Amino acid sequence: MKKFLVIFLLILVTTCDVFETREPENPNTGRTEFVTPTTPEILFNNLKSSLREKIVENYMQCLIDPTLTESEFIFISNASSLQNYPALSNWERSSEQQYFNNLKTSVNDESAVILELFNEFQNIQGSSATFQYDYRIIISPVDNSIPSEYRGTAIFTIILDSRNYWVIQNWEDIGIEGFSSWSDLKGRFY
Repeated sequence: MKKFLVIFLLILVTTCDVFETREPENPNTGRTEFVTPTTPEILFNNLKSSLREKIVENYMQCLIDPTLTESEFIFISNASSLQNYPALSNWERSSEQQYFNNLKTSVNDESAVILELFNEFQNIQGSSATFQYDYRIIISPVDNSIPSEYRGTAIFTIILDSRNYWVIQNWEDIGIEGFSSWSDLKGRFY
């Protein structure tokens, strides 16, 4: 038995240096408040926190990924915004990423992008659901000529993807008279 223990210890000591310090792991940057979206509520909390923290990777994870499902992301702009921002007529998932990156660099570093969702209406049917919210977005732009408040109604069709995560498949924006809408925000920062 002693002989076996000595051989085991020799093998252990020669194969690895138990006293060697290991490289520290890199901190998990860019994903501070992202929670696996196993419920619609978590999905919309992730959407709000991704805007607040200005983390594009988390924002994009809220949107459908065509590699994980057979569907594409669809955004339907507020009709009046299309006149000012024609790019909104062919909006796709990559457009969301470009808008978000531009938004992030155009607001004050120390301020958050605040998304408030209220007056919820929901219709959940198995692996898909429709959620309608009135929204208010507050930004602190570097350029003072840009509006800091956006209001409207958003209608989200969400589905479960192949991982069973809730993601936004369709997004329709409806403006409110007298206010800039989310479509205006997207068009302005595209």
